[in-house]
Amino acid sequence: MDKVLKNLTFVVLSFFLFTPTVMAASFMDGGTALQTVIDNITLWPNAGESSVNVVTDEIPDVDDSCWRMKEAGGSVYTLIIELSSFAQKNTFGIYDVANPGNKVEIFGGSASSYNKYTVDLITVATPSNATSWAANLTSRRTYGGACGHATRSLFGGGYGVLLPGSGAGNLQSIDYITLSNSSAGASDFGDLTALRTYFGCTSNGTYGLFAGGLANTPNTVRQQSIDYVTIDTAANAGDFGDLLDYYTHLSACANESRATFTGGDAGISPSVSQNVIQYVTIDTPGNSTDLGDLTTTRRMHTSTSGAAS
Repeated sequence: MDKVLKNLTFVVLSFFLFTPTVMAASFMDGGTALQTVIDNITLWPNAGESSVNVVTDEIPDVDDSCWRMKEAGGSVYTLIIELSSFAQKNTFGIYDVANPGNKVEIFGGSASSYNKYTVDLITVATPSNATSWAANLTSRRTYGGACGHATRSLFGGGYGVLLPGSGAGNLQSIDYITLSNSSAGASDFGDLTALRTYFGCTSNGTYGLFAGGLANTPNTVRQQSIDYVTIDTAANAGDFGDLLDYYTHLSACANESRATFTGGDAGISPSVSQNVIQYVTIDTPGNSTDLGDLTTTRRMHTSTSGAAS
């Protein structure tokens, strides 16, 4: 049996999330998540630093993604697979290249869509599990931002369906829901000034801010700008000012007067994880100011705040 397995080829059939065309894997986050996994399991020659680049080392095929593995003596392989789309469009397993009908399916993909458009509801003052909102957002999205006040919530940007039948990409749209009407679906609020995903979002209850992020698909253009909207007035976002640099994967929080943006990746290429804390005065549009530093660099983190003391 061992001799047979040595001659088999591991194969991943990976379909892009919103299109029926078979292709090699593409990354919604530029490969960041998978690269981090590979770096973290690398022990030699530099711990935490893999020689594999998940973007440039991707197999440039248009059908199956295949790897042949041969060993001598006692060898151990670690194979990491990232799948997307639906179960009927994903297959991971083992088959004989000379006889493709001789195969074993090990597992398929998720049975439901990766991007969600459902809304969960919690009452902050009452510890309990979340309940499902009766209606949905206008489109599926992930890696977006949300802000609001006591009666209205906004959901902007992210990655998801651009238009029905047009595939997927970074989003520019903003949805809103009225919290007192759980039976009504989200409505279109307006648009951000640019496509954004992996950005910081917060509000003071009057204005919502959307800062930084990745602008296009593929994710190569970082944003420095800060957008703002008046939460009670559905309209396109306006330009508030700029961050200290071109930032992605940053976190945001605010009180009644000031918003802070912390950490993230800064720069255009290559980007560098940051420990900086920057702030803006929400009622006064303008560029951010350096407030201080976090205790360490942080990215893809969360933050929150209380009222001003």
